[in-house]
Amino acid sequence: FEAVAAELERCRAAVHPAQDAHRIVLALLAEKAAQGVDGERRAALLFDVDDLALARGPRTVLQEELLEIFADHAQLRLEPASPVDGKQGQRSQPRQAPETPQGPIDLNTASIEELQAIPHVGPERAAAIAAMRPIQRIEQLEAIDGIGPQRLREIAAHARLNDST
Repeated sequence: FEAVAAELERCRAAVHPAQDAHRIVLALLAEKAAQGVDGERRAALLFDVDDLALARGPRTVLQEELLEIFADHAQLRLEPASPVDGKQGQRSQPRQAPETPQGPIDLNTASIEELQAIPHVGPERAAAIAAMRPIQRIEQLEAIDGIGPQRLREIAAHARLNDST
């Protein structure tokens, strides 16, 4: 952080602090994260911060801009939810959401595809869950990158552990 502080001091004279200081701080911290934190953890950090902001209401224009600044400087690539195809900006068909399960999904017996129907569980987290088996307590999932207390509660609402564990 000493290097970040020195860079901030250098930039301070070049910009109007009230207007751009928060953008510069965020960009420098993201660059530092890109040097010392693996990509999956950087992405999880970005999503966790975004989840916290969304809990307070819809994103503001400034929040959208700050997310883009962090992603750019942390060497992350944000993709639109509906990809644009090459035909004059027409949107391609939206991806189908995973089928909503009829009940809680058993973490010890579900396939990786079935685990992905749980909110916040994509291919990497599904594989990590499968690798942890047998899971005896739902709290064990907090050992997976990007799963903190809030996400754990949301996952737990859609998951169960079978009786044989």
